Formats: sequence, structure tokens, C-alpha cells
Amino acid sequence: MNTDASSVGTIVTRTLIAFAAVALAGALVFDDYGGFERLRMDEVRLLDEPVPGGLSVLFVGNSHTYHYDIPFIVERLAAADPGAAPMFVDMAADPGVTLSHHVAPGSRARAIAGSREWDVIILQNRSHAVLDPEVFAAELDASVRAFEPHARRVVLYQTWAWGEQGGAFGRRPGGTERMNALVMKTYEDGMTAHPGLEGAPVGGAFARVRQELRLPVTGGDGNHLNDVGAFVASCVVFTSITSRPCPETADRLRVRLETRMAADLLKLLRETPPSKPLSDGAPGR
Repeated sequence: MNTDASSVGTIVTRTLIAFAAVALAGALVFDDYGGFERLRMDEVRLLDEPVPGGLSVLFVGNSHTYHYDIPFIVERLAAADPGAAPMFVDMAADPGVTLSHHVAPGSRARAIAGSREWDVIILQNRSHAVLDPEVFAAELDASVRAFEPHARRVVLYQTWAWGEQGGAFGRRPGGTERMNALVMKTYEDGMTAHPGLEGAPVGGAFARVRQELRLPVTGGDGNHLNDVGAFVASCVVFTSITSRPCPETADRLRVRLETRMAADLLKLLRETPPSKPLSDGAPGR
């Protein structure tokens, strides 16, 4: 009887260990999406403080900002461009949140924004927020009021239609094209309501990459970036805040693309307006 009890105890223990291992693996995957890179910020950024004549940039968003270390790729694009000012970056980004999370009193984003005068603050809302344009507009209004006093320029990071390959986020009714049209309209309306707001047309650039180069920009979940998406998003943001074309060496920074693919992407990006409008230029959208 004791032996049986011991065997049962061993099985239970091993089962619990197995469940714990699965949970830990899930946590590690989630951390990789959910902010793991943020913990390494002091190790990956090039400058610990802004420098005279440089550019200070604060990124406020969620996993569309921190996945692939977008702020730090942008920082390295500036370092790779002899004509660009040295760039100091910081980031307030949490998994799955909307801008309302960052506007809340006591938020980390507001604390960082208030810690110095920034040259640029980049605002990135949750991609799903466009499904309710009225809520999106209210969140954008509150965010501009909260962050504009702390920056010379505020830039709206345009998200994109998700679900191009299905994945965990699924396909939207009407398909990616209909979702893309909703993204464009919602962001255009936001820009119109705030004439001083600048734009980083990432979603518009993604639409052109899909249409003209037939390349996917998201990974297996249909929402978060793949190598192509990270390359394009970083270049669009860099150009939007510096008014300079993406450096030829961009494909060597954090992402690995074939030389010809990188060249095709750079050519397309140089034809994309750096700020307004945020549309993809496609007719009837």
C-alpha cells in the first residue's frame, strides 16, 4: 500500500513538473512578445542620455512597438546614417494595451514623458482599436493632450490590417483589404482632427509591400511582424522622424533579408511619403 501511495505521489509530482514546464515555456514565449526585450533596454540602446545636437525619441505603444526592438532598430538606423543626428530612444510599451493605458495617471509612459523635454514622442495604439473609430478618436484626443506638452513633435504610428495569414488573431470579416481600408480611414480622420500631429505611415507602406512586392509582413499569428515587416516599419518610422531615406545598411540591423529583397523594399519605401497622408495610394480605399 505504501509502495502504491509512493508511486501515485511520484506520478503526481512528475505531472505537476510537466505542467510547470509547459507553463514556463508559455511564459517565456509570452515574455518574448510581452515585453522581455524591455528588460534589456539599457543593454541594447546606444546612448544612455540625449546628446547636444541629437534627437530624443520616446516610443509609446504595445507589442507592435517592442516586438523586434523597433525603437532600437530606428536608433541604429540613425547611427548608420552619417547625415542623421545621434538618436536617444526610450520606450513605454506593454502587451496588448491601448493608448488609454498610457494616458492613465501614474502610468510609466507619463512618468517618462515628464522626465525631460522630448524632441519626438511616437504614439502607437492597439491595432484592434480601429474597430471602434469613436473610441479610437477619444483615445487619440486624450493622448495628444497628455503627451504634446512634453514634446516638440508628436507622431502617430499607424498600425495595419491583421490576419493576412490567419493565425491566432484570425481573419477579419471582409478580408485584409477591408480591414486595411478601415485602418486608413480611422488614422486619416485622427490626423485631420489634430493638424499638428505627424504620421508614420507603417500600415500604408505594408499595403504597398503586399500589393506591389507580394510579400507578407506579419508572422504566424497574422498580426505581429516578421523580418520584412520589422524592416519596413523601422524604415518608415526613421524616415518619418528624420525626413531622411532609410540607409542602405538597414537590412543588417536586427533583421536578415536577401540583398535583392532589401533593395526592392528600400526602393518602394523611398517612394512612400514620410508623413501625411497615411493612405496607401490605392484607388477606392
